[in-house]
Formats: sequence, C-alpha cells, structure tokens
Amino acid sequence: MGHAIFEQRSGILGVAVVAPCGVIAAEQLRGLGELTKTITVHGMKMTTRQTLVFLINGGELERFEQEIAKIGLKIGVFGNIVRNVKGCAGNDQLCQRSFGDAFALGAKIQDQFMNQPVPKDFKISTAGCIRGCTDPYCSS
Repeated sequence: MGHAIFEQRSGILGVAVVAPCGVIAAEQLRGLGELTKTITVHGMKMTTRQTLVFLINGGELERFEQEIAKIGLKIGVFGNIVRNVKGCAGNDQLCQRSFGDAFALGAKIQDQFMNQPVPKDFKISTAGCIRGCTDPYCSS
C-alpha cells in the first residue's frame, strides 16, 4: 500500500492526483495552473483511471503534496487497497443518457472506501447507463 508516487528512470517523480470520479472543478484547475508556475513540472498525463499524473522533481514533492491538498485534491494510491473510483459523470446535468446519479454514487464510494486494505489491488467503476463509458464490466 502506498501513495501513487513513482520514480522514473530519469529521477523525475510521477505523482498521480485524483479527484472524485476524475472531475476537477474549475477552481481546482486554476489552482493546478498556479501550482505549475511555482514548481518544475516536466509534463502531465491523463490516465485511463481518471487520474492526472504530474512529472515533478523529487525535491518538490513535499510542497506539491501540500498544495494539492489545499486545492481539495488527493495523491492517488496503489497496492492491495481500494483504488480511486473510475466513475462516469452520469447525472441529470452532465449526461443525457444517465438513468441515475452515477457521479454522486462513484464520488461517495471513493470517499468512503479509497485506500482501504483488501487482499488484492481492487478497482471500482460506476456507470449511469448501458454504454458503460467507464468500463464497469472490465475495470482493471
């Protein structure tokens, strides 16, 4: 179990940042933009697990973690634990096909269970319709 912080061959750290079901509020996005002006960011990558990986220098990790927390985001987790929920944005406001509020459900599940120990790496997906754009039938 641990935080999703991985040292690359170059010595740069890849740090996964998570938001509820991958949805980042406008103010959080502005905060991330401001943060990238104050530390060295070598690049960013969006992942299929709805995380945003920042490539930063190791010496800036502590400050990065503090600033991420201030804007209401979290560092991802990995190992034999419940990972971040991959959830669709399904609700009346965000998806015309949704049968219910899959976003709220996914966010609640993530908030309650993420980082809880389990016998194996455990991943959850939620979907609000049959299309399953978050791969709920084969979450891996």
